[in-house]
Amino acid sequence: MATKNKTRPSCARVKVEVDLLREFPKRIKIGMRMRNKEVVEKWIKIKYDYVPKYCQTCMIQGHNEEQCYVVQPELHPYKEKNHEKGKKIDEQSSNDNGKGRSTFV
Repeated sequence: MATKNKTRPSCARVKVEVDLLREFPKRIKIGMRMRNKEVVEKWIKIKYDYVPKYCQTCMIQGHNEEQCYVVQPELHPYKEKNHEKGKKIDEQSSNDNGKGRSTFV
């Protein structure tokens, strides 16, 4: 609204679509039409407020390769839950003291 109403002429916020696999533009060239109908061109520096993470392995937006379960399967929370569940079963088995009980997963 500030851009539309021209209440903050020193900056403008816009949404842009970018290719996440390429380098983002650092500046853009804009043309401003003056009252005398002359067009003045100016380079404007771009400041990105939010850049989403993108995994090139999974091709999924929301995480990068450092957080990818495909590249690093040990990070998957499902594995952690199963690991903890297996640990509890092992503890139960050792606490049975051989009383004929067995635990199956």
